[in-house]
Amino acid sequence: MAVAPERLKRWGIEKEYNNVIELLKLCEEKNIPYGDILSKLEDGEKQGKSYQQIVEEIMSTYSLRK
Repeated sequence: MAVAPERLKRWGIEKEYNNVIELLKLCEEKNIPYGDILSKLEDGEKQGKSYQQIVEEIMSTYSLRK
C-alpha cells in the first residue's frame, strides 16, 4: 500500500494519514481499487470538501461500513 505522506500533505490531510490507511485497508478487503479512492480524495479536496465529507461519500458510494 503506497500512499505517500507527501501526497496527503499536498491535499492538506496529513493529520488523517492513519485514517486514510484504514480506509484503504477496508477497500482492499472489498476489492476496490486504491486508485478510485485516491481519485475521490483528490477530487473532493479540489472541490473544497472536508476530509470527513469525502470519506462519507466514499463509504456511501461503495457501501463500506465496518
